[in-house]
Amino acid sequence: INGINSVCQATNGITFSIPAIPNATGYVWQLPSGATGSSTTNSITVDFDANAVSGEIKVWGTNTYGGGGMSKLWINLIPTPAAPVISQNINVLTSSASLGNQWYDNNGIIVGATDSVYTANSNGDYYSIVTVNGCSSDTSNIVNLTIESIRQTAMPTTQIYPNPVSNQITIILPNATEAVQFQIINTLGQIVEQG
Repeated sequence: INGINSVCQATNGITFSIPAIPNATGYVWQLPSGATGSSTTNSITVDFDANAVSGEIKVWGTNTYGGGGMSKLWINLIPTPAAPVISQNINVLTSSASLGNQWYDNNGIIVGATDSVYTANSNGDYYSIVTVNGCSSDTSNIVNLTIESIRQTAMPTTQIYPNPVSNQITIILPNATEAVQFQIINTLGQIVEQG
């Protein structure tokens, strides 16, 4: 049987086929549990539901004299990861999935943003999709972030200069009554300095 032998659960439209069998007037296909499809030809398109399990696809040719020899292909079903849940702490977004994250914003994929935590530095909608063993989850919840309102709430009297900076930056927090931690984040969302 020609076709892929590793399939993600909840995948549709996977085609399997065998070469035409001489003198066959029809074909019988058997699919593993959770797989659906129907064909009397030498090819079949199969849908695998979210609960599909690994098993064999079997096929044999038939004619007026009965069925012929059987061909088999073992199909390994790979579980689809659960959609992550995103939580927000000011502009720091955290995925419930510890591995396999890819972050997205209004412009699509955020290159290099694959950790479970992402620090956003611009307005927009953010979400994550988790991929494990080549299988991708559904989209997480979408978090709408407005940096201006975060800055006004978190740092109402903060002064930071100069901008742009090359060697030294000054951060003034006149209302701070205790030590304050800071992070400087580049445009890729990476921490370049903290203290």
